[in-house]
Amino acid sequence: MKLLRTIQLDASDSFVFEKPAESDEWAVSGAFALGRSDPANLQGKARTAFRAGFLGLSSLGRSTLAQIVEASEADRRAAVEMLAAQLVTHFGAPISQSPAAPLTRKSTLQCRSAAIRRVYSSP
Repeated sequence: MKLLRTIQLDASDSFVFEKPAESDEWAVSGAFALGRSDPANLQGKARTAFRAGFLGLSSLGRSTLAQIVEASEADRRAAVEMLAAQLVTHFGAPISQSPAAPLTRKSTLQCRSAAIRRVYSSP
C-alpha cells in the first residue's frame, strides 16, 4: 500500500506556513483543518495551507510537498491512530472508549467522521 510522507527540499515551508511540518511525517490533505473558515475569506498563510498544504500527522504542521511511499499495514495503522488521536486532541472529536485503550479501526473512523462533521457544521 502507499501513503504520503512530508518532504522538505529547503526551508521555504517555514516562510510559507504558520507551522511547517517536520520532514518525513505521515501526511494527509489538511483542508479539513480549516473547515470552520470560509475558504473565500482565507488570506495569506492560511489560504496557502488550505490550497496547497499537506498536514503532517505528528506535528500538525504543513508541508508544500509530500511523496507517495510504500507502507506496511503497521505503518497504515500507526498513521490512522495518529490521525484519530490528533482529531480527538486538537479538533474535539469524541472518543467512544477509554483514552488508555488502543484505538480500533471502527472507533478511529467514528472519531474521524465526527470531527469532520463537527468542523464543517460549526460556524
